[in-house]
Amino acid sequence: MADINLYGPIGASMFGDEGISASQFSSLVAAVDAEDPLTVYLNSPGGSVFDGLTIYQSLVDRPGENHIVIRGVAASIASVIAMAGDLVSMGQSSRIMIHNPLGPSAMAFGTSDDLREAAEDTLKTAQLLDEVRDTLVDVYASRTGQDRKQLMQWMESETWMNAADAKKNGFADTVTPNKAMAATSYPQPLAVAITTTEELHRVAEMARKLTMRSGPAVGARDRGQGRLRLAKAKLFTAE
Repeated sequence: MADINLYGPIGASMFGDEGISASQFSSLVAAVDAEDPLTVYLNSPGGSVFDGLTIYQSLVDRPGENHIVIRGVAASIASVIAMAGDLVSMGQSSRIMIHNPLGPSAMAFGTSDDLREAAEDTLKTAQLLDEVRDTLVDVYASRTGQDRKQLMQWMESETWMNAADAKKNGFADTVTPNKAMAATSYPQPLAVAITTTEELHRVAEMARKLTMRSGPAVGARDRGQGRLRLAKAKLFTAE
């Protein structure tokens, strides 16, 4: 079993030496045998959507088991990374935060045609943000088994969950008691923000190709639905 610490903002391009880039993290994952269990210790306020989705995908692609241990906070895009865990553990004082992605808007001053063009560009940006949001909802739904409408409401409200609520809602599987000193928590999350239209197009393109990792809640639900369908089929054939 191997361990990786993912502490700090996501995305070196945005946060310099303090941030963790997707390429840095992928190199660490590549050094671990793909079949071996991997534990990722996570404490992050979020950051780059593109780097976060890339990190999530690098974990999902592993055939070996992923264990995510949240120490402090998994906010914004870091909460998406946490959903790559086959097992997600949280410290008693840890928290998860989910919210809608943010993006750039076309600002314009000029003729009526200039303003219409800016409005059209803004609408296209909004549609791309909706596409990215829907992918994030897919990630959360796949791991937690929660209803998409409920997840979208939580994201719209920028919802914080303590460890107990995260476990109740399927975002975590176990809660561990605090030790003498809890891990440092970030007081301010870094929004799931996309700063340029070019970056938004890159993120949307990646979102279209993203694959998911289902959690225990989803597996149990699917097995239950499968048994129900089988019972109905037997009942039908018996008639």
